[in-house]
Amino acid sequence: MSRKCGSDRSGLRMVAMMVIGSFAYSALFILVSVLISHPIYFGLLYAFIWVGYIGSIPGNIRLLAVKHYVRSLGAHWISVGNIAGYNASTPGDAATVLAALTVGLLVVGALVFRQKEFP
Repeated sequence: MSRKCGSDRSGLRMVAMMVIGSFAYSALFILVSVLISHPIYFGLLYAFIWVGYIGSIPGNIRLLAVKHYVRSLGAHWISVGNIAGYNASTPGDAATVLAALTVGLLVVGALVFRQKEFP
């Protein structure tokens, strides 16, 4: 029995999207955990308000959410499901923003950590 799923590589592309998104979100939360003493409150606010509400508003405000860039990659990589019809940024722009965001947040987090640990 054969299943139609857009392409044979849709599963691998979904895993790649999850890994890329995990790197970007991890860098963000590493920086936040170094900056504030109770990062759980920021995490809850970010998860329920920013990603849940702000990322879903149509218009340019969604460009401020990591979710938009991860979904933009998925819209170009995956041809089935709701993500295929997402009004997205170009894959090059999305990859550039996610890479720059991940590296930038990690570097700033490392610098802040170094200043707090070894003044």
